[in-house]
Amino acid sequence: MFVPLTLSALVACGGGPTAPEALSRPGIASVIVRPGMATIAVEQKLRFTADVRDADGRPMAVPMRWEATGGTIDDHGLYAAGVRPGRYEVRVIATSRVLGVARVTIEKVVSKGSGGDRNPGGSGETDRKSDDDPPDRGESPPQDGDQETDSGGDAAEDDPPGDPSESGSERDDSGDGAPPTDPDSEDSSGDTPSSDSDGGEPGGGTGDGETDRRPTTLTISPERATVESGQGLQFSVDLRDQDGKPMSDPVTWRATGGTITNTGFYVAGTLPGDFEVIVTSGDLSASATVTVPAARVDGISVRPGESVQAAVDANPAGTTIVLETGVHRRQRVKPKDGTTFLGQPGAVLDGEYATDYAFHGEARDVTIRNLVIERYAPGAQMGAIKAGGHDRDDGSYGWIVENVEVRENDGGGIRIGHAMTIRNSTIHHNSQIGIVGVGDDVLVEGNEIAYNNHGKEFDYGWEAGGAKFVKTRNLVVRGNHVHHNWGPGLWTDIDNVDTLYEGNLVEDNADTGIFHEISYRATIRGNTVRRNGFDRAGDWAYGAGILVAHSPDVEVYGNLVENNQNGIMGIQQNRGGGAHGPYTLDNLAVRDNTIVQTANQWAAGVAQDVGDKGVFSRNLVFDRNRYTLKGADARQFEWNNGQNGKDAWQGFGNDPNGSFNW
Repeated sequence: MFVPLTLSALVACGGGPTAPEALSRPGIASVIVRPGMATIAVEQKLRFTADVRDADGRPMAVPMRWEATGGTIDDHGLYAAGVRPGRYEVRVIATSRVLGVARVTIEKVVSKGSGGDRNPGGSGETDRKSDDDPPDRGESPPQDGDQETDSGGDAAEDDPPGDPSESGSERDDSGDGAPPTDPDSEDSSGDTPSSDSDGGEPGGGTGDGETDRRPTTLTISPERATVESGQGLQFSVDLRDQDGKPMSDPVTWRATGGTITNTGFYVAGTLPGDFEVIVTSGDLSASATVTVPAARVDGISVRPGESVQAAVDANPAGTTIVLETGVHRRQRVKPKDGTTFLGQPGAVLDGEYATDYAFHGEARDVTIRNLVIERYAPGAQMGAIKAGGHDRDDGSYGWIVENVEVRENDGGGIRIGHAMTIRNSTIHHNSQIGIVGVGDDVLVEGNEIAYNNHGKEFDYGWEAGGAKFVKTRNLVVRGNHVHHNWGPGLWTDIDNVDTLYEGNLVEDNADTGIFHEISYRATIRGNTVRRNGFDRAGDWAYGAGILVAHSPDVEVYGNLVENNQNGIMGIQQNRGGGAHGPYTLDNLAVRDNTIVQTANQWAAGVAQDVGDKGVFSRNLVFDRNRYTLKGADARQFEWNNGQNGKDAWQGFGNDPNGSFNW
């Protein structure tokens, strides 16, 4: 997820049949895989490295082996891409447990024109995007440190350095190693050719009969540099032929830990560490190492063994408190308004299962960044970070939790408060649930929420799994990777109104993927939801990829819903009413979704157990959905208290403009 990708010690979970092995090893606090994300051509090679550290930031010597999908990898981390474009994984494994994962995107080979012609715009560049092409619809700038960034954006050579964008992070959807449904739709900006090598002739020759020139060496300058966060550095490339003469063939730039233009101008991100700038031309590549030092922070320093609360009490509101590298044990902190808590690399808050909360209270505008928070004991329905209480009038306002790992806590990971932001964090292996709580104007964006309730200690029908939100207004859940939770993936339950689920990857959860229950207005769009509900086989409409239960005014569109226990379902039961009216399934619009169902139960439909077929006349609209139902039961649609095939489904007025692939 991150670049460098830091995946800390996890414990084994008892999950469904698709759950991979857990990410843990005693004593290991972090594993840095470099590069964390990479893009290479088919049949090309790239070397990966792994840096294992303990809780005090010291290197560890751990016997490791490598595994990969989409290609092969040797014992030294040298990955050879296969022939099939798509998104894949490279894994570091010790004692049969996965310690770290990197993402690899394999792109098509760029075809070369006849006679050695490699000039841009000619037949030799038919698979590349031109500098003049507009960006693909929906493209977003990458987050610094969060993904590998290709070089073919619209930035010009004289663009000034600036802060990398923090919006629109792109989530990886390659958990099963499968290539994307449409590889051509992936961001191809990194293939934009650049011609900033030093002079010389194009690869097609001089025009006087010399047609056999070919590039044989590629060097990058500088080969090593230190660039502070937010600052820029111009890299250059020297491309030579077999006779040592300079050439001006197009090159492609890529980088980790920051952004890079198609002319080689690198801007460092906010995460400290060693990163790479990579330039390629055809089969040749060269790389440079960029060190981004930890930003100098003005604030009150707290070393391991010192009291964080004492630092809060001794300083005014608005103070920045810096937690130094190491393990801070049994800290219980009640912030003042505006307090910022920043962790230096390797800073860990360890409750040792003897402390209930790492952070709690009703302060406003608290920021928590760059920390590991582990082994607290908040209990059920609470969180190691407790920003809110059980009621809407309880709790805090305006907390920000960013780049934080919340793991292995006894109970919940994070309990939300009003106007809270949880961004770019990893919430995993908490004994009950990852995120829970009440609040208005909450943003949950770009997080990994995984393996919660892994020990099956809690009944997920009550409350357990990935995340559950109650009595929220204007909740936004966007761009998260939610997987392998024992329970629902994402769940809004009781009086939530104006909810947005957007761009999430929700997969391999024991119960429903996205569940909107006894709530009100919501939009569920652009999500990828697959292989959820494996613990709900044969259990009516439950275990769906997307389930709308007794909730009016919900739109579900533009989602990919693939091989869940059920596809997209609505249900009506007698649940009474709530803060904003009756709990009824009406004004449901399910349109423009892709639903793949090759086994299990229903692809789509509505079910009820209130004894009233009037439910089916409440403006429940299914249209323009695309179904792939190969290998599945022919009666894949639930409507009017019965299971229906395609003709009966459409006969009821559903999907008049839908498409069906049997």
